[in-house]
Formats: sequence, C-alpha cells, structure tokens
Amino acid sequence: MNESTTLTNRERRENVAFLGQAFLAAQRLPAEILDAEQRDQFLQDEAEQGHLFYTLLCYGALVATMEFTGQAPKGVLPEAVRTGLLGLAILLWAPMYLGEQAVVARGTPVAARTAAVLVAAVADGQAILGLVSYFLGGGVQWFTYFVGLSVLSFLYLWLRMPTYVAMVEGGTGGNP
Repeated sequence: MNESTTLTNRERRENVAFLGQAFLAAQRLPAEILDAEQRDQFLQDEAEQGHLFYTLLCYGALVATMEFTGQAPKGVLPEAVRTGLLGLAILLWAPMYLGEQAVVARGTPVAARTAAVLVAAVADGQAILGLVSYFLGGGVQWFTYFVGLSVLSFLYLWLRMPTYVAMVEGGTGGNP
C-alpha cells in the first residue's frame, strides 16, 4: 500500500527549489497575446493606445443611458458594503503599483508586457467594481468614485507606457 506522509519544511523547500530550477532551465516564456505586427502597431500608434480608455467610455455610456431613460437600478446594497467595495478598489492600487515596480525592475521585454497588463487589469477591474456598485447600490456617485480610481490607474499606465515601449524595443529598461 502507498501511504501518504506529511512533508517536512525542509522537503517542501527542496521541492520548491527544484521546481524553480527546472522552470529557469527550461527558459520558457509566456505565450504571446499579440503577434509581432500587432504589437508594433500598438506601440507605434498613439491612437491605438488611447483605445485602452474605450471600456471606461462604454461603462459611462451605459450608466448615463440608464439614468437618462429613468431605468436606474434601485439600491439593494447597504452603504457599508458599497464603502467596502470602494475600499477594495483603493487597496488594489498598492499591489498594482508595488507589483508593477517589481516586475519592471527585472528589465526584460516580457516584464514590460507583464507590467502593462497588470496595470490595465487593475484599472479595468476598478471600473467593473464601479458598475457592480452602481447596479447593486443604485447610486451614480459610487460609479463616479470607482471610475475616478480607474482613470487614475489608466493615467498611470499612460505615463509608464514610454518605459514599457523602451523595454520592449531595446530589451532593457527599468524605472525612468
């Protein structure tokens, strides 16, 4: 019979070290989301980069349409839950910033792409939390708070974009 035993902390550390070494030895890279032509088009075309804000415009248009047509949802969330969601959106900023800084410090093209995706995901996540708060909380002001945080995150991404582009094009980078 095969009996399972509990691993000691030393055995766990050895397993983690082995897996880390095997990953580094394989030199595997994450799958490319965009092919080289699409990536070059995005990096060289500022109008294309501006499309990052498109989701915010769509969310805003949805909320404005519902407000102006009188179909605004009635609030079902208590004030404390909405405040908690806003706190969560604000707390997402710290890991985004620290995670982005740690990834960019690696100075590789893959790190630049990872950092840009991380910041964009947090920014869009904050706007989505705003939509959830609007639909469940029934208040435009809550949507506005969340979208404001999202806009700050997207502005941060926009300001960092030259660093990401330089890292991808030159294979080097870091903080400006």
